Amino acid sequence: MNNYTPFCCRLVGIDVTANQEEETDKETFQMEYNREKDAWAFRTIDNKYWSLDAASAGVQARSASVTPQALFHLEWLGDGTVAIKASNNCYIFNKATGSLVATTEAVGEKEKFKIRIVNRPLLVLKCEYGFVGVKAKSEECCCNRVTYDLIQLEGCKDGTYNFKASNGKYWSVADNDMVMLDGDGPTPFIVEFKGNSKLTIKAPNGNLLKTEQNGLFKATGTEVNASTLLEF
Repeated sequence: MNNYTPFCCRLVGIDVTANQEEETDKETFQMEYNREKDAWAFRTIDNKYWSLDAASAGVQARSASVTPQALFHLEWLGDGTVAIKASNNCYIFNKATGSLVATTEAVGEKEKFKIRIVNRPLLVLKCEYGFVGVKAKSEECCCNRVTYDLIQLEGCKDGTYNFKASNGKYWSVADNDMVMLDGDGPTPFIVEFKGNSKLTIKAPNGNLLKTEQNGLFKATGTEVNASTLLEF
């Protein structure tokens, strides 16, 4: 997970900081969704969870289990960044020292983070009508396939993602808002997690990818609902 500034969050002792540019296992965190609280826990490589320290409002990785102080709410900001709200109802930001603290009540540039998927190089996407993949004898992307297609996911440092289809072509968006699998080069999409194994994908036109029962897969969605949520 990366901060909006060009630094990575990492574990230093028990403190979680964001003041270095290199990426190692210390900068990789497992996100675990809590359905009851609609919140997320962050597990470190040492199997400790991020937790809010009540005295300092700092974020430390010292909890052996998911306590109320170890749950955080994610607020997706629509531009590939996310704000993280701690159990004290304040947003996390990194101080000049790099330490992460939760003391602000509004989201500004310093409260923006980017989350980059590192363990999902291949995706299978499914909606209520079937699997997402290549429509037979065409370069259209459809969402009612009976069998799945493997989709290659490429994360970018600016927080966007590129999708490459099983035909070797990148996803693109046509003038009629159809998702096409015909790109020789990548098109940036924004991915937002919406709970356990659910996500939305925002196209460059600002709309969400929307599924239809007839298999049409178009960048026309304007709200998060059953037609714009994809299971991965």
